[in-house]
Amino acid sequence: MVYIEYELLEPNKCRVIFQMFKPERLSEERKKSGIMIDSIPAPEEGRGVPSLFVNPETKELWYEYEPLPEPPLYLPTREGQMQKEIDDLKLLIAELIAGGAA
Repeated sequence: MVYIEYELLEPNKCRVIFQMFKPERLSEERKKSGIMIDSIPAPEEGRGVPSLFVNPETKELWYEYEPLPEPPLYLPTREGQMQKEIDDLKLLIAELIAGGAA
């Protein structure tokens, strides 16, 4: 059994904010703040950043996923900045050549 606590977002939709896999360590008073469930499903790989939700009436659990942030195109290092400047110059040269040929 797993003990969870949650915050209400909508009727029948709550975000899980606390999970305890050894609920016997919790006080009886604390256990009144949440619910016991059989198990927590694993999130799917590669779908983004998972957030766990529960319907407290049915004890149904599900994940919703936020997209992963895009990695920076250029690293914030001296070499990364130099590569960005080179790429910018290549683009400028290509635009000048294309404009000059027209």
